[in-house]
Amino acid sequence: MNWFSKRFKSSQNTQEPASGENATNADAIKAELKPEPAPQAEPALEVAAETSHKQGEDVLDKAIIAAAKDAMKDKFSMIVDYYIEDGESYVEQILAGVKEESAQAIVAPAHTLKSSSREMGALRVADLADALEKDARLSVENGTKIENLADRSSKIKAEFTMAKSELLEIVNKA
Repeated sequence: MNWFSKRFKSSQNTQEPASGENATNADAIKAELKPEPAPQAEPALEVAAETSHKQGEDVLDKAIIAAAKDAMKDKFSMIVDYYIEDGESYVEQILAGVKEESAQAIVAPAHTLKSSSREMGALRVADLADALEKDARLSVENGTKIENLADRSSKIKAEFTMAKSELLEIVNKA
């Protein structure tokens, strides 16, 4: 039985124990069903560290860009504009969540930035946002702090800025 099942079962047992011997039995049952603490997952920081920009690496996945250009044809530049506009908003929302120290405020924009960045070939942005989203979700669930939050959000902003520049270069060449 995993920690969630135990937590669920124990929340179902809300009756107060009767007095005397029944109280002892009820207490014993409650103690047995007491949920284990949620497992502490390793922070996704290691993934983020591995995906940060290294000199000489491509910022965008060229195969994804080529497929998007082929599928979108003359609408590709419009899609890039939407990605940049929305992406800037998501990055700003993440930074605002960092400033507020609110993991809850980080989850949704990190999730959406991850998904849209994968679609646009900005895989490092996607990986950084994915790692931050996972840690923010854990933080919300467990009430823990996210490690290196300011540094990680700065990396997302820097990677997004590089992806934006390359996308604009690609659109302007077309």
